[in-house]
Amino acid sequence: MRAFRQIGTLAALLCGWLSVTVAFAQEPAIPDAEAQVQAQLLDGVRAFRAEQFESALLYFRRVEQQSARPDIGMYLGMVLHKLGRHAEALAAFRSARRALVQESVADYYDAVSCYRLGLYERSRVGFAALLSPRADQGSPPLGPRLREGAERFIAAIERVAPRSPDPSHPEQATIRRLELAIKQAHDAHLIKSVDDQEWIEEAGLLLLALPAAERPPYLLRVQAVVTQIQQSLVGPAAAQRSAELTALLVRARATR
Repeated sequence: MRAFRQIGTLAALLCGWLSVTVAFAQEPAIPDAEAQVQAQLLDGVRAFRAEQFESALLYFRRVEQQSARPDIGMYLGMVLHKLGRHAEALAAFRSARRALVQESVADYYDAVSCYRLGLYERSRVGFAALLSPRADQGSPPLGPRLREGAERFIAAIERVAPRSPDPSHPEQATIRRLELAIKQAHDAHLIKSVDDQEWIEEAGLLLLALPAAERPPYLLRVQAVVTQIQQSLVGPAAAQRSAELTALLVRARATR
């Protein structure tokens, strides 16, 4: 199991629970170039807290370009979520997880972005993990307000995508939702959208929700889309993305 780093001040900074000056005063003395990057981050946090989200995004993008901060995906994910750019937010949160960075408030907004995109199974899993965190999670648990919000989202998901759907609502059936997720992943891949990996991961979770005897034909379809995505991957994160998709298939096959 990978050990995640805890980014303890992220939630406090972005949500206004901790003074920006106090938070950054805790950092040790750093070279000028790093100080400039940190100043950009500080300006982004201030803009975020002032609800100037477009400005905050510009600052955080500059930090991303100028440094290799492992936590920048968290900051980007939070502001992209606030801007309603949920697919991009999920990609940013994913980049932070690849760097082994974890923060419960960011995980909350990741689950909310999944909900907004209709990735209900991923959202359900995300909120459930936040409500019953592992002992080794490392990140502080949700506060009362966000915990209440997570419980409300879980209830909303159960209404639109129940675990035991009513036969009179065939659109809620797991197979129907799985077919839609596979189609969305395929269509997103054709237009080179960042949504392709998000939807194929939704399909992977829905595949596991099917009885084992019903999975084989859908596993083949999921595998076909995964292969298409993997063959088109380029850029610095290509190897990691490919490994994540391979792991998705391994999980699906192991429970056949």
